[in-house]
Amino acid sequence: MKKIINIITIATLFVASSCSDYLDSDLIYEKSLETYYKTPTDITEAISGVYNAIYVSGIFSEEQMAANLLDNMMLGGGGAGAQRADNFEDPTDDTYRDVWIQSYNGISRANAIIERTAVADFSTFFTTKEEADKFKKQAIGEALFMRGF
Repeated sequence: MKKIINIITIATLFVASSCSDYLDSDLIYEKSLETYYKTPTDITEAISGVYNAIYVSGIFSEEQMAANLLDNMMLGGGGAGAQRADNFEDPTDDTYRDVWIQSYNGISRANAIIERTAVADFSTFFTTKEEADKFKKQAIGEALFMRGF
């Protein structure tokens, strides 16, 4: 019995110590802030994420529909429900929550692009420095526009 316990203990120690290299692997499926925003492909993917923030599913989550409902021309100040909508107050349901979450996700993504692209060096990915600067200016310009949109 003592011999079996010793064999199990040694086998357990061997298995546990041999897995340390396997467990300390790099992230291969997720992107991190330390490794992202370094290549033009990363910036293009990030800008696509900003454009993605425009889309929100659901009829009340459509930005155009929400803007139309909240406009003074739509409801013209009539009724208590209309006044609550004008003041962004909806006591029964948070109708516009998805719109706000997606909008601020897009703003956050655009801010990250603006911040990281300004300090990135893309000259190794283009044939001339002018092309790299043109790409950088276009990416920052798109992010600034989408942040304001």
